[in-house]
Amino acid sequence: MRVKCVSNNVDALRNPSVVERVSHRIHLEGSIEGLVLGKEYAVQAIERTDKETLVYLQLYDEDMYPTPWPIDFFQFSDTQPPSGWVTAVRDGRSLSTFAAWANDPTFYERLIDGRDVVAKDTYLQYRR
Repeated sequence: MRVKCVSNNVDALRNPSVVERVSHRIHLEGSIEGLVLGKEYAVQAIERTDKETLVYLQLYDEDMYPTPWPIDFFQFSDTQPPSGWVTAVRDGRSLSTFAAWANDPTFYERLIDGRDVVAKDTYLQYRR
């Protein structure tokens, strides 16, 4: 599954309600460093709620974990989920990714903390 960056500027999103929601989520205005127009990114996970869809992307190869981005900056270039992905529904949100992450509500926090070697190794095993 891949997405292509179609906007890297909050103000260019045009729809005022989308701009407000996205600005609240990422606390940025204007152009976003790191999002490259036209570049495709491998999706590591998708989180959906009734209000928004986030795609977890690794913008740089050296990053040790993916970060969530509002789908409003992207369009899907490949909608086929990787084999082995599952969807877990919890607390009004769904998370589609590899099972170790989807089924463990603490996985992402342990991964970004950086001290959990098991979480890090698991992510590196599945990272696309």
